[in-house]
Amino acid sequence: MQYISYDFLYFTAASVLLYYITPKKFRKYALLLANIVFYLFSGLPNTAYLVGFTAVTYGAALLSDKCGNKAKKAVFALYILLSAGSLVFVKFANYALGGFSKLTGSSLITLDLIYPLGIAFFTLQGISYVADVYRGKYTADRNVINVAVFMTYFPLIVQGPISRYDRLSKELAEGHRFDSKKFAFGLQLLLWGLFKKLVIANRAAAFADEVFNNYTEYSGMVIVTGALVYSLQLYADFSGCVDICRGVSGLFGVTLGQNFNFPYSAVSIKDFWARWHISLSSWLKDYIYIPLGGNRRGKVRKYLNIIIVFLVSGLWHGVGLHYIVWGLYHGALQVAGDLLKPAKNYITDKLGVEKERFSYKFGRQILTFIMVAYGWLLFRANGLRAALSMTRSMFVKFFCIDQWNALFDTEDFRVLVLFVLVFAAVSILQKRYSLREKLAKQNLWFRWAVSLTALFTVIIFGVYGSGYNASDFLYMQF
Repeated sequence: MQYISYDFLYFTAASVLLYYITPKKFRKYALLLANIVFYLFSGLPNTAYLVGFTAVTYGAALLSDKCGNKAKKAVFALYILLSAGSLVFVKFANYALGGFSKLTGSSLITLDLIYPLGIAFFTLQGISYVADVYRGKYTADRNVINVAVFMTYFPLIVQGPISRYDRLSKELAEGHRFDSKKFAFGLQLLLWGLFKKLVIANRAAAFADEVFNNYTEYSGMVIVTGALVYSLQLYADFSGCVDICRGVSGLFGVTLGQNFNFPYSAVSIKDFWARWHISLSSWLKDYIYIPLGGNRRGKVRKYLNIIIVFLVSGLWHGVGLHYIVWGLYHGALQVAGDLLKPAKNYITDKLGVEKERFSYKFGRQILTFIMVAYGWLLFRANGLRAALSMTRSMFVKFFCIDQWNALFDTEDFRVLVLFVLVFAAVSILQKRYSLREKLAKQNLWFRWAVSLTALFTVIIFGVYGSGYNASDFLYMQF
């Protein structure tokens, strides 16, 4: 079931109604029923996998509480092997078989595998829960319904944000009374997510896809513009979906964590990853970087750990050498940033650069964005060879005004620019104020005017794809 569809809207409305007409102490059961029904739309085999994975997660956490130290380590190792191993297998088995057939010249063999919806997200949630119990952060929950509701919560199971058990399970299990303010805030966030996805991301996709799919036909100028447009598309698409997830969750009175904090205003690659996909970044830090030793074992080990973390991030995001290169690229930038920091400080001090000035910060933001945008080129390109060819085009035959005009000097692109300016203006205001709180204090007619303007903007200017079906969210493939 697509998040942007009438089916999803009807399903959400029915689930919210069921939730609030159910007595408060039984609302977690209503929520669990909604979760299972939602997931059944993806197929019975997928649902069977999710149910089985949830049962294994529940059992592994309980055993970690009951067993002695040696047995606990064995249980935890087995759970990681099963959970992470299953994720790696379904993502990479056919890719590895394809590579083997090319290497040996044998006929191609593929496995008919199920790829459960949201497996990359709920696997990480399960691992974090069992790992926290294993470490003694908290005890395992004996109530299987609590664990099941957490593992299957439909607003976040497809695209996150990746949540932690100690922060979310109580909210899901205790049930919430209807709160008109939270409900209104949830609808507003849902509408804002639809604006990002339909008006901006889907419109930007038409230009980005044209450039990336036909890169051999375009000059460097067009390719640079295509990479910038894709950077916009990915951010609007992913953050838009998360806003929809958080908005739907708000209808139940449940608050999900922020997953983005104005990432394109970052002043370094390290700062970018503290702002982009925050839930994944913190997961990688807590469950890979720190267990590897973090920065406690000297600089060489610290840098190696950073590289490993970003290698894992690349592998988690997708299948293909260019994803690995993208991950290593970001890891190398972080290491280089740390190594060059003393030299940078020395040069800026000698030149008398005033670091508190806006110009210094703005310069760092521009440089960081350029590095991030090139990383997205590696990420989006149709393979590493395509990425290298596009990179070469940036330095060979860069200017070609006719190509640029033909593709970007169009009415649709001007509409995109207009709404990007609206998006930027709202984002700047969001940095300074809580816009939903400000709106809640206004007169009723003004609140309705703003909401209806936003709604009709989405309806009139949204791009719905062929057959008026919204395109899938980009991060659903990961």
